[in-house]
Amino acid sequence: MKNNMQAYNIWKDMNLKVRILLAVAVFLIFSTIGPLSILMDDPLRHVSFTGVLLVTICSGGISGSIILFARKKLLLILMLSLFMAGNIFAAEIEYFLFSKSSVRIYKDSDQNIVLNKKEYSEIRNERMLLGAFSVVLLALGYTMFIVTLQREGKQRIRLETEFQVARKIQKSLNPGKGLVSGDVEVFGIASAAQEVGGDFFDYVDIGEGKTAVFVADVSGHGIGSGIVAAMTKSAFYSNREFLEEPTELFIRMNRTLQQITEKSHFVTAAFVYINQTDLTAKIITGGHHPVLHYKFYDKLAADYRIPNLALGMQGNFRYTHQEITFRKGDYFLLYTDGIIEARNRDGQEFGIARLRSSFSDYVGNPPEIICNALKADLHRFTGRDVFDDDITLICIKT
Repeated sequence: MKNNMQAYNIWKDMNLKVRILLAVAVFLIFSTIGPLSILMDDPLRHVSFTGVLLVTICSGGISGSIILFARKKLLLILMLSLFMAGNIFAAEIEYFLFSKSSVRIYKDSDQNIVLNKKEYSEIRNERMLLGAFSVVLLALGYTMFIVTLQREGKQRIRLETEFQVARKIQKSLNPGKGLVSGDVEVFGIASAAQEVGGDFFDYVDIGEGKTAVFVADVSGHGIGSGIVAAMTKSAFYSNREFLEEPTELFIRMNRTLQQITEKSHFVTAAFVYINQTDLTAKIITGGHHPVLHYKFYDKLAADYRIPNLALGMQGNFRYTHQEITFRKGDYFLLYTDGIIEARNRDGQEFGIARLRSSFSDYVGNPPEIICNALKADLHRFTGRDVFDDDITLICIKT
């Protein structure tokens, strides 16, 4: 099922609490610019608590806003403008709010002036306090910054470990290689859009010239869909005795998934049962896109889509399948919607007509070559290396 996976973005993926903590840390670090600017100011003057507080908040607010509102451009511009104005007009704002000025200038420009002992002591003490205040702000901000990043790093390591486990589990859902059973060859490929995808497929050599091929696409994306995919494969394997009866297989799988999954999750699926002895195929789909059947001697591709619900949507749904005949040399193609719904830069979908055409162009080759060629066509069409949705292709040569 479709998703909007993007590469990890710190501004997008970092949760709000961590972003606020990081913004506060940066605020504290850069707020030192306020009192330090007073220390470096040429005019020698007394300062007030309100004046120091104002320039401190405005100095830190500029940097804190960049962290907190990085993805909200209009709000970011507004906050930056506000804090910059506060820094520039700090004296005027203080006078307007409190009807007083913090300024009593003792030394201005190149003018020489002599301070008495009391005045000198007051100025020196004020500047020592400003320096200490700056050091405290810097130390607090740096400590908070390190602690926040360490906490976030540990969280990322934990998530990455979980993703690695999930990826291994998902990798085990799909066959590691193709299948050859008599005259039938099967090969499939799957590519997840995110760390963990919701597509999976399988094929089973039943014996006596009989082969079953299954593909499923779980709604949603991420670890949640990966878990449901594992549940679906479990349901598939626990009902392997019904592989020769696709209708009963889907009825039982549907009943199981409806009971153990949330209502928000459902599974579209397609299944093909090949009997080489009498050259028949039983096909069933549940909310899935059509199975393509290329008739090699007729040089045309037919498609089969049975009007069944997706698995897990309605526990008492009665599924039906379609039985067809085929000839040796025919091909079947199963796929998920990530293939046909992939878009190029102009917004055009790859579409089932283009898939059918490409499939027809490559028949005659082994299934592995066909699957890889179709995937290459998709890359060329979209102009992208990574897709927005999971993609899966399974080709059957009879």
